[in-house]
Amino acid sequence: MSLLPRSKKTQDVGQEPLDSGREDALKSAWDYYNDDMKIVEADREKEWEENMNTILIVASLLAAIVAAFLIETTKLLREDTNQTLRDATIHLSAQYYNSSIGHYETSPFRAKATDVTLNSLLIISLSLDLVAAVVAMLIKQWNRELDRGLRLITDPRDQVGSFE
Repeated sequence: MSLLPRSKKTQDVGQEPLDSGREDALKSAWDYYNDDMKIVEADREKEWEENMNTILIVASLLAAIVAAFLIETTKLLREDTNQTLRDATIHLSAQYYNSSIGHYETSPFRAKATDVTLNSLLIISLSLDLVAAVVAMLIKQWNRELDRGLRLITDPRDQVGSFE
């Protein structure tokens, strides 16, 4: 059973029409409630928008910093060609003075485990940062769509369930 009075058109047969003064009072109560909820919703929307903007700013700054570190640390995962040329030159110089020194042989390059771990953590950090930025953008979009949907509702009684 609904607590809302039925309009004159939908009243049961045999019942008297509702007092128009009571209908006006009820309508005023709905208007009062909806006005308060519009204020609450506007505050919520503004707060969420500000929070998501803050998250996006922090995420972009963090992404820039992590990307800079990532660019520098990827150099540690590659063989330093200058060092290889230096070692070969030193070996050739030593071989020139002492012919008993054998041919120059390079050892295969292996990145240090700490460098690989550091690079992996930076890539994970950058990935999570980008995911956080995408989620923040989705929340901002959802917030705008929710607000647009609530503005389309014209019947005050339909608006009540929307604010829960």
